Amino acid sequence: MVARSLALRTALALALPLGGLGDRAQAAEPDAELPSPEQMSEAQARALFEAAAAAHQGQQYELAVQMGAMALEALILKVGWQDKATQASAVVVIDSLRKLGRTDEADALFAMAREKMGIPATAMPPGKQKLLASMEAFEQGRLDAAYELARDGVAMVERDQPDDTELPMYRTVLAQLHVQRQEFAQAEHLLRENLTRAEAGGDAATIAAAKNGLGSLAYSRGDYDESKRIYQEALAGANAAGAGKEAQQAHAGLGQVAFERGYTDEAILEFKARLDIAEHDFGGDERLIGALGDLGEVYENVGRFDDARPLLEREAAIFAKTYGEASPLRAGTMSRLGRLYRSMGAYDLAIDVWKRLLAIQESKLPPDSPTIGATLNNYAETLWAAGREPALLISMATRAAELNERHLVQQVSYGSEAQKRAALEAFVSGTDRVISYNVHYAPRDASATRLGVNTVLRRKGRVLDAVSGAQQALRGRLDEATRAQLDTLRERRGQVATLMVRGPAKGEGADTYRAKITQAQREVDRLERTLGDSNAVPEDLAPVELERVKAQIPEDAALLEIASYRRFDARYKRFDKAFGETHYVAYVVRRTGEPTMIPLGPAKPIDDAVAALRNALSDPKYRDVNTIAQRLDRLTMTKIRPALKNVEHVLVSPDGALNLIPFAALA
Repeated sequence: MVARSLALRTALALALPLGGLGDRAQAAEPDAELPSPEQMSEAQARALFEAAAAAHQGQQYELAVQMGAMALEALILKVGWQDKATQASAVVVIDSLRKLGRTDEADALFAMAREKMGIPATAMPPGKQKLLASMEAFEQGRLDAAYELARDGVAMVERDQPDDTELPMYRTVLAQLHVQRQEFAQAEHLLRENLTRAEAGGDAATIAAAKNGLGSLAYSRGDYDESKRIYQEALAGANAAGAGKEAQQAHAGLGQVAFERGYTDEAILEFKARLDIAEHDFGGDERLIGALGDLGEVYENVGRFDDARPLLEREAAIFAKTYGEASPLRAGTMSRLGRLYRSMGAYDLAIDVWKRLLAIQESKLPPDSPTIGATLNNYAETLWAAGREPALLISMATRAAELNERHLVQQVSYGSEAQKRAALEAFVSGTDRVISYNVHYAPRDASATRLGVNTVLRRKGRVLDAVSGAQQALRGRLDEATRAQLDTLRERRGQVATLMVRGPAKGEGADTYRAKITQAQREVDRLERTLGDSNAVPEDLAPVELERVKAQIPEDAALLEIASYRRFDARYKRFDKAFGETHYVAYVVRRTGEPTMIPLGPAKPIDDAVAALRNALSDPKYRDVNTIAQRLDRLTMTKIRPALKNVEHVLVSPDGALNLIPFAALA
């Protein structure tokens, strides 16, 4: 069974282009008017195979057997057993038969296929067993285990089967896992080995593919000049060889580099060229999805809405037809379209998109999925821009904040430094939105104020978690057995976070997806209970809650939270213009009662006053420190003091430049 599972995955990976498994089963129902295998053209047979593969991915095994058997018979007649589509058709039918319990038929077809394909009846080599286990670990969200198994598997295949034709693919997979871990040197070593082998073989398309891999690596590393140079080399080679797939990848890479550097006109040209090739090669099928979306998104970003709309609407329609109207995989294309409508000011259309997407996600995904949080944020932002339903807006934003906080806890507790930074950057951007809404649109709304102060508390707490090294210090105090349990907890938290972010795999049922998460979460809960008994789980990794903070404030004291934020304009036309100048806000929190929000205004006058006060304090000859301190006091504490009546002790938590001054000097 192990060998057959790897054969299925490998054959499908090699036979289909990236992203090519769509739900085309609906386009070729078994009772539709289809020619017999003898009458089918090669193109019809290949299309039928892809529909069978899609039915298999969608767990429609009866349909996969019927269509796959017809495709297999036709492909044997047209191109023979050595064609990858023929081989993949066989494994689709074999695996579908096994899923249906028809093992005798599956065994008979497997034996025939093995004979025709020249596969000896031997056990899978140990290296490929490791690689299969790595694939399974990756699908389960266990990234550390996937990396370790892939690393060992590639080393074993290189040692035992150095001429294996699938080895470049295995190296590329391992390189991608290295990139996720920010291990760029190791990834480059693997990808350069692919290039060396490709150049020795002399096939121009293979060389271009290897160079595209190196171009992508340079982009991930932030070396845009090098990335552009390599992609241009890959494009030249692909064009000379007439290799459309590799040329598309090179144009896409060049477009990403140009867009990242702010060269939007250049990015548009590259993405257009990519789309032109895809249109020529694929017509209107799902392999156009990325090409349409990337170009449409650039148009939307620069405000060319009339150019963006037909592209993004077409992409969304193809995706829905391919994967089904109710597929949670539609989140990416629907979100692109919803954001476009919001930027256009077509709020009714945008709200309809968010409503439909939220309904899909809530029916298919776990209730605490961060992708639901992203949709809630988009929905709330659209209501804000439209000036509608403030109560619903706050409800959605509050729920989204809870989901984002849980996800951030997982990222901070298990992620690499790069993953932590990326999560925190996204969190800070969301914080700016929440505070902007409270300060500038709903200053008297108690729910908005509670959400604002809770968001500030969470932001500061998670930044501290990410940079303090608290977990490393904790590990040093534990015995070996408890450290092993803590490492397992870290991995399982990572598994839950990865599965939630990634969503269900193509064709994976909602129940199967939920079961994976439930199993991992149960293990997290068990380990947290076990480690909690020994105080080995740090409390600072628990979600931050306003009520917990209030309970720690003495009766005669108040917490003064000062935060900096970029003012956000919800009615932006271009996202790069959405965030304005930095402002300060203060929140006063007491043990009882509602928190109070005090706007402090733009940051520049305050920061200038801080700089002047610090210069005065550092110069022993300066005689007029009080005047400068009073200017800063007028900009800050004079506005705050009315909210501090009857408070004996103020617990100050400043932000930005205000971290640099002694607040006692302003008393």
